[in-house]
Formats: sequence, C-alpha cells, structure tokens
Amino acid sequence: MNDSLAQLPRFLPDYQNQGYEIAGMVWFHAIADSQSPAHKAAYEKNLANLIRDPRRDLKAPNMPVVVAAAAYDDGEINAAQMAVGDAAKYPEFSGNVKSVNTKPFFHERNLSPGGYATVYRSNAESYLEIGDALGKAMLGLQQK
Repeated sequence: MNDSLAQLPRFLPDYQNQGYEIAGMVWFHAIADSQSPAHKAAYEKNLANLIRDPRRDLKAPNMPVVVAAAAYDDGEINAAQMAVGDAAKYPEFSGNVKSVNTKPFFHERNLSPGGYATVYRSNAESYLEIGDALGKAMLGLQQK
C-alpha cells in the first residue's frame, strides 16, 4: 500500500503532492474463496488480518472498514464476513467495522438476466442496492 501511495503522481498525472486522505476501506469479495474448503476455513481469520494489516501499515488504527457479506455461498463465507462486524467477537473493531449482509439484495432468478452461475445473477439492481448499503454503512462509521 505504501508503495502505491508513494507512486500517486505516476497513477494520477495531475497529482501535485497535495496530500491524500484514506477515508476508509470497503471489502466486497468471496466467490473464489467459497470454492475451497481450506479457504473457507481460514476466511474469517484472514479477513480480520486484512483489516488489521492496512491499518497498521498506514498508521490508521481506526480506519473505517465496511465488509459486504456474500449472499451466494453456502453460508460459511457470509458468516465469517458478518463475524468481523460483531463487536462482541472483535472488540477492536467496535464502532469502526461494519458488516453488511447482501442476502436481501440477491434477487430471484426470474427477475435477473443471469443464471445461478453468475455473481448476483448479473442483476444491476442488486449492485445498486449493495453499493447504496455499503456507502451508507461507511458514512455511518465516518460520522462516529
């Protein structure tokens, strides 16, 4: 991360070293890990470390993090993603990590252009609803 931040002028040609703010991180992932029993078993631990490591590296110990909990796996990945937002289980994340369950945004097959093999059945409304929910969750964390 720090290497990428040091290269902002390379990635953003108009950047003139005016500084930056890391306002938070959103994590929306899971389909690849849901295919492997070993990855599923390690997912919660790895996700907690994925939250801790950038915070440590960026010296941002309370950086807001929003996790989109997957709707389409057998439940193990979703449970792991919801767990990191549980302040009782992860007190260090209390008030600065929010898990958003995306299951309510997984629309029925007859309302979607994609079949079961596509992520969220390629339903644009699903992505809009998820994006809205993630944005609202981030704003809520930033206002604390």
